[in-house]
Amino acid sequence: MTVPAGAHDTHADGNPQNDWIADLKNSSGQQCCGNDDCRPVRVGGLTASATGGVYVEIAGRRFPVSEESLVYGASPDGRAWVCPDMRPVFGFSYSIQGVRCLLLPPTM
Repeated sequence: MTVPAGAHDTHADGNPQNDWIADLKNSSGQQCCGNDDCRPVRVGGLTASATGGVYVEIAGRRFPVSEESLVYGASPDGRAWVCPDMRPVFGFSYSIQGVRCLLLPPTM
């Protein structure tokens, strides 16, 4: 399934308030943001499994979130943000393969 990336427009919009994601990394050292593809998680888009795992909805699909992808206290706007693991399919089309980072506000 290919979907267009909803962007946070890091650096591209000239508003430094949106640039907070640009240098964040998950615990394995992978950059959270690629191709400006991070986006806020919709209300109800985070769920917990019975075994204690976390799932996030991206483009209508649920993806498991690994512990290394969780970035605690990173979101200054009080919302959870997800940075999908997007892989090129062909041309400018990308496919979501999982979660690179789940950015959580200080209260989560």
